[in-house]
Amino acid sequence: MLMTTATIPERKKARELTLQKLFAKEFFKDSVKRKNPLAKGSKLKDMEQILSEDFVDLITTEKANLDEIINKHVDTWPVEKLAYIDKNILRIAVYEIYNLQSVPVKVSINEAIELAKKYGSESSYKFINGVLGSVVRALTDQNFEVTEV
Repeated sequence: MLMTTATIPERKKARELTLQKLFAKEFFKDSVKRKNPLAKGSKLKDMEQILSEDFVDLITTEKANLDEIINKHVDTWPVEKLAYIDKNILRIAVYEIYNLQSVPVKVSINEAIELAKKYGSESSYKFINGVLGSVVRALTDQNFEVTEV
């Protein structure tokens, strides 16, 4: 996958664009026909655009599995009741944690927190951090190899 060969700034921007696309796809049910209104005027490099499109496809394909994982670690609401931004940030991070061993877990969590601070509610970043911490603890308990920084 391209995410493993991309530079850190490209990955960071690709995550942000992925979040915007996933949000638009969910918020505007017919977004396939629309341009992403959140990316309007964006001057992205080709690699960032390719990474984002790849990531959106992978996360969309794995959405049911990702939501099942997230539901095990959310005490308050099922995934479908979470804010669009929060659930898509969680999907991105959980996908990375489970599937991109080249990206350290701490990086995935930190990037998710930064996205939550930028796009989420005032308390989103705390919620995201708590859920992802629970996901990582469960993986560690299951002897899943967690890549550290």
